[in-house]
Amino acid sequence: GREINRLKLRNGRRESAYNVVGHLSNVKELREFRLRQIGFCDVILEMGPGSSIGAEDLCKAQAILKYITGEEINLITKSVDVIPKTAAGKLPRVIVEV
Repeated sequence: GREINRLKLRNGRRESAYNVVGHLSNVKELREFRLRQIGFCDVILEMGPGSSIGAEDLCKAQAILKYITGEEINLITKSVDVIPKTAAGKLPRVIVEV
């Protein structure tokens, strides 16, 4: 299976992003994506070519983030040309840079 990195919170806790990744995986128009945590309260939803997300699904993903972390998380969308795979050819779903 895929390993889901844990989001890092300001208080030192780490929380799984599995539920939000699961929700996003069910969004039909979101073909390829990953979450990139760039700050304690900032997560970028990187969307590969041909992918999109509606406002309702974005709000639901943000609500799931708040529920699992207990904090307000800014979920920012960004279209990218490519989402690099790991050396094993897997698509990392969550990258934590904090």
